[in-house]
Amino acid sequence: MIATTISLWTTYIYAVIKNKAIEAYLTNLVGELGVQMIEHLSTDELTDQEIATETGSDLNLVRRTLSTLNDHRLAYYVEKRDKTTGWITYRWHVNLRDIQDRLANDAKKLIDKLQIRLMEERNNVYYACENNCGSYLFEIASDTDFKCPVCSAPMCHQDHTELIEAMEQKMSELKAEAHAIFYPENFQILQLALAQEE
Repeated sequence: MIATTISLWTTYIYAVIKNKAIEAYLTNLVGELGVQMIEHLSTDELTDQEIATETGSDLNLVRRTLSTLNDHRLAYYVEKRDKTTGWITYRWHVNLRDIQDRLANDAKKLIDKLQIRLMEERNNVYYACENNCGSYLFEIASDTDFKCPVCSAPMCHQDHTELIEAMEQKMSELKAEAHAIFYPENFQILQLALAQEE
């Protein structure tokens, strides 16, 4: 029963890590070492020293990575006290149960920010000088008689049509990627693993 649970859990973690969006998210968060550590932690509970040995990495780097994973609730540890020496060891586990929800929430936040910025670009008129000191709203440009507040050069209207189109394209791509991160087969494997654990 326990071996089946470990096997299902390992299969789930491997499937999640091989999802390109999640792999990119994890790599951005903890680097390639962190992704390697997650792969090692998917089958066993390991100490930081065991992980450092298996990955061939510096122990301090492993500890920082484990701390980052723990801060983002992607890994947790169990304290175990050695009965003979009294020393406490920390055995680490990976926890990717909500990684897809976390990634979807981050994507939604990014899409929302882009949506707000896109509305600002559509609803405002911008001016800039030939020296590109900055882009200023019509109200600021008119207050300075259409002279740059930095270099006093005359300011002209800026056409943001290309920027708006690029932002719309990026939003479409992000929405498509956000939908693509959910693979039903991963959820079925997870549900089986969780049912076996209980």
